[in-house]
Formats: sequence, C-alpha cells, structure tokens
Amino acid sequence: MTIHQHDHILRFRFTSDSRADIAHVVDLGEFEGFGECSCEDFTFRILPALTRGERPSTRCKHLLAAREHLTDQLISRVSES
Repeated sequence: MTIHQHDHILRFRFTSDSRADIAHVVDLGEFEGFGECSCEDFTFRILPALTRGERPSTRCKHLLAAREHLTDQLISRVSES
C-alpha cells in the first residue's frame, strides 16, 4: 500500500502494492473529521453507522494510515520551526 497526497492537504490516494488497478481515496475532513474512504470496508461496515449518526470505534486501514501520515508530516514541520 502506497500513500500519495491527493488534491487537498486532507485527501490521500492509496494504491495497492499487489494490484495496480486498485486505488482508494481518503478524505480526513469528512464526517466531522472522522474521515471517509472509498474502500469496501468503509463502504459496507463503517459508512452505514455514520449515516445513522453513530460514531464507529474503528476506522479502515486507509483512514488510519492517512491520519498517521498527516500526523507525521505535521510533527516534522513543527519540529523544523
């Protein structure tokens, strides 16, 4: 799984290392900061709970990786200044 900055600071694109035809887009700003992903796990397991107004206790692996990536970027930039 490879992460790339997409079209906004809170949007990332993930490509599969094993299947080049698979890509998922993550937007960390959606659902009041919970995030949104185009993967099947998010679509079928997490999205229904969010649309019912619930706050799931877990996120898909892409959301977790994007949050970690963004946090690492922010920490690096803050430590440089």
